Amino acid sequence: MKGIPHPSHRTSQQAKEDELMNSEQNGPRSLREIEQEVEEEGREWMRQRLQQKLQEQADRYGRVFPPQPVPPVAQPGPNDAPARRRRGR
Repeated sequence: MKGIPHPSHRTSQQAKEDELMNSEQNGPRSLREIEQEVEEEGREWMRQRLQQKLQEQADRYGRVFPPQPVPPVAQPGPNDAPARRRRGR
């Protein structure tokens, strides 16, 4: 079921249309408003590009990327040897 998309998932075209409607109602926009619009478009483009790259990796290797780390196996340290010798007596 499709719901209302999250605001960060709007297409840049939707954002432009919304901004155009707002600017027509409110008059000239400030530099900060224009900067925010461009930054939002850039974030959306980067999000889409990252999603595309990650999907390509998953498709190529057929597994989760990056691979899950393997838990380290504890190795006896140099200070463990005397304790083992004492226990063995």
